[in-house]
Amino acid sequence: MKRFNLIVCGGTFDHFHKGHISLLKLAFSLGQKVIIGVTSDNYIKSSKSRIQNSEFIEPFEKRKKAVLEFVKKEGVLNKTEIVEINDLFGPTLDKNLVIDAIVVSRDTKKGAEIINQKRKELGLKDLKIVIVPQVLVEDGKPISSQRIRNGEINREGKLYVNPLWLKKDLMLP
Repeated sequence: MKRFNLIVCGGTFDHFHKGHISLLKLAFSLGQKVIIGVTSDNYIKSSKSRIQNSEFIEPFEKRKKAVLEFVKKEGVLNKTEIVEINDLFGPTLDKNLVIDAIVVSRDTKKGAEIINQKRKELGLKDLKIVIVPQVLVEDGKPISSQRIRNGEINREGKLYVNPLWLKKDLMLP
């Protein structure tokens, strides 16, 4: 039995990877219905100063399509709504939606706390904040779209360069 009727989660979902899969699987395991917010291109442009290599972020339609393909593959399309979000809040402040919980990563927990603060100001109940465990890659660091854009890892978390290679002199034959 699902713990929550309606769960929300959101993000850029750039270079869709194992961390995104983990977040969405957790949301679907806990909720009867899940609203997935995908950040708009305009929202990303307005956040450019905070995002490294933002010029390499995939366009909205490509990111949305990756989420949609995953949802279809998992067989949960009938309990999913994918929405474009233009700010931190997305649909979380809609008084007509009875949202129970929000699934976030450790890095985006602060955003969920800001959402709850704004909901409180509007007389809405707090959302239960559920934090997805980090997905670590071969080097023990978390997977992230930024690391993929930087060329450090692929979407599965495989390193392109073995760190041991950089600890010694290498000679080409």
